[in-house]
Amino acid sequence: MSIRLFRLVPVFLSLVVLTWFLPKIYLRTTMGERWTVSGQYSPVLNDFIIWNYTPAGLVFRSKDGKKYPKMAARKLMPFVFYNDALKNNAFPLIFGDRSFSYQDATQNHIFRLYPQKIFKRHPQLYFLMESEPKTAGFSLPDDVLILDKDKVRFISCATGKGKKKKSALFTQEMRQAGAKFPVLLAANNPDNYKPFDDGLFFIDSKYKLFQLKQINGAPFCRYMNYTFTETPLFINIEENTRKEYCGQVVTPENIHLIRYEKKPVRLPLPAYNAKTTSVMVWNKPVYKTLILKDIDIQQPTQLLATTPSWTTQATHKEPTPNMAVEHKKWQDAWLSILTPFRLSQHLPHKAGTILCVQPAPYPLLAVISCLVAALFYNFLRREHPFQLRKHIKRTWAETLLVVLFGFPGLTSLLLFGPLTTRLDTK
Repeated sequence: MSIRLFRLVPVFLSLVVLTWFLPKIYLRTTMGERWTVSGQYSPVLNDFIIWNYTPAGLVFRSKDGKKYPKMAARKLMPFVFYNDALKNNAFPLIFGDRSFSYQDATQNHIFRLYPQKIFKRHPQLYFLMESEPKTAGFSLPDDVLILDKDKVRFISCATGKGKKKKSALFTQEMRQAGAKFPVLLAANNPDNYKPFDDGLFFIDSKYKLFQLKQINGAPFCRYMNYTFTETPLFINIEENTRKEYCGQVVTPENIHLIRYEKKPVRLPLPAYNAKTTSVMVWNKPVYKTLILKDIDIQQPTQLLATTPSWTTQATHKEPTPNMAVEHKKWQDAWLSILTPFRLSQHLPHKAGTILCVQPAPYPLLAVISCLVAALFYNFLRREHPFQLRKHIKRTWAETLLVVLFGFPGLTSLLLFGPLTTRLDTK
């Protein structure tokens, strides 16, 4: 027996194509109906209203399944649909001992954090703007800030040369504030249309949070009196007069809000995982609603309501519709039968993924499928009906290929022919 080397190349390319594109085509072809589960905490009912996005449209209902007419449901969430409340002359809104005007209701805002955003690669170049006066118009500075292992460097955009004096002043200011190099994470908002500038926030090697500003050309650095207990993964800064915080820091198991002139606050998130969980936060005057979704659609959607001080008020787990769960199981089962693994260029929790191998959702089904494919191939190529064992011994390389790759391996051999040839004199 000898190996036909000229067939190795087309067979190898066929295996790559089939394990790459075949699962993608299958998943797109078998895609189920679109659905989304969300919700809001109603200050009128003091309970959650579930939002179901179905193919027929948006449906509002209670946790027990009671459906609300669309307009009636919108009236129960006046801080979300504040324009409806204005049309119905519902202002001022009274909740407890507080009164809210239309302007108060418009101060709500949303932010979203998901694995693709958290683990995305960000350029390590920063523009440090002038933070004073706060009402001044902003323009991009004529230099960029680079964080080295033991210092900071300012590079002139016009000449490409370093500004040694300015770099030394800012490095000294950071060290005097207590920062330890190297800096793990840093972020600021380079948008020159923002209403004000709060500088650059960074986390040093001791997991401490600092703020660095440029005030009339001079450095200002301070410790934010907050140390993270977990390794920080992501930091985001976005100044906004409507928000009580200017950014977020994500750790493997929680999200921390960076507040103006206050100590950062840790969100009361249950079972948060930065690699698999997407979070949406609705910040409203009375109650804040947090929505947690897992990449695995079989996991329930978690709803959390908090007070303005981020103290938990109510929680609810909304299960995924049974139809969607059953469709996902059926889809994963046939995917496991189709191929034991698949190639992918993207992982939401790993930036810069060039090529990765994802195993089958159901390994046992994949093993059975590979063995059946190998037996089927040997059955097709056998020379005598009662010499299957002898035939397997003669074609062990092809059998091993089909056992490892399953249906893609079987298809490749059927398309391009066997890899081995017999060496006999008959």
